[in-house]
Amino acid sequence: MLNYIYLEVAYLGFPIIHNSPMCKDIGYYYEEDNIDQMLECIEEAKKHHHKRLSMYRLNALKKIHEYSV
Repeated sequence: MLNYIYLEVAYLGFPIIHNSPMCKDIGYYYEEDNIDQMLECIEEAKKHHHKRLSMYRLNALKKIHEYSV
């Protein structure tokens, strides 16, 4: 089941760190319960999110369109 809050948060430009396979192409995705990978995502978002914001929001818009009715 898709949690649409991921799409809303990404659209607003906030870094979303998650393990939802349905949205792995938006935000910062880590596999299942891989804590080390999650920590890497947090560090990546901290260091680089502001540089990637326009592309990040564009990816969110594409994903929203994919699930739009």
